[in-house]
Amino acid sequence: MGTSRGAVPSARVAMYKVCWASSGCSDIDILAAFDAAIHDGVDVISISIGGAGQNYALDSIAVGAFHAMKKGIITVASAGNDGPSWGSVANHAPWLVTVAASGIDREFKSRVELGNGKSVIGTGVSLFDPKQKLYPLVSGADVAKSSASKESARFCIDDTLDPNKVKGKLVYCMLSSMWGADSVVKGIGGAGTIIESSQFLDASQIFMAPGTMVNDTVGNVITNYIQSTK
Repeated sequence: MGTSRGAVPSARVAMYKVCWASSGCSDIDILAAFDAAIHDGVDVISISIGGAGQNYALDSIAVGAFHAMKKGIITVASAGNDGPSWGSVANHAPWLVTVAASGIDREFKSRVELGNGKSVIGTGVSLFDPKQKLYPLVSGADVAKSSASKESARFCIDDTLDPNKVKGKLVYCMLSSMWGADSVVKGIGGAGTIIESSQFLDASQIFMAPGTMVNDTVGNVITNYIQSTK
């Protein structure tokens, strides 16, 4: 529902589904979509799916784009999200236009005002509209169910927090390999989350409760504040 708008008012968009929740994006579906698009006579193919390695003959995107090129159709593909390590760019066949994601004007900033008047900035997409008031702020480790779960509670892992100590409060959590701290806090009555991570700050995450993600420098400011007052 709705209207898609862009720089070319007369452009028409044809969409081809190649990815599935149960099985991912298979080579046969990708190649079938390329064939369909070529047959339909499109002018440009845009595919935002990561490609394979150096062997273009085994990469369905490189193969499909090569066939499209032979028909005079340019393919634009994503560079991948695995940077900035060496050799992490995907879709680098010489007949592709490889496009990197931009970090300009794409951050969703969210501000948290502490009780001492200081404000800290994090990133995150939140569809919630919390009331403009102060909430008690606690660290996950300080609201653990027991001393045995205190270490895991730092990460706000499921079944490690005491619901009675979390209810109505903002909970400061460390990001672990298991995502979902915001859902855990929301599920036991918390008001929201602040999550510390030195990674994943280039793209704003979507939270299930009012939340934001901050780096370790901002995290130190929050930790010092928590420790300085009740």
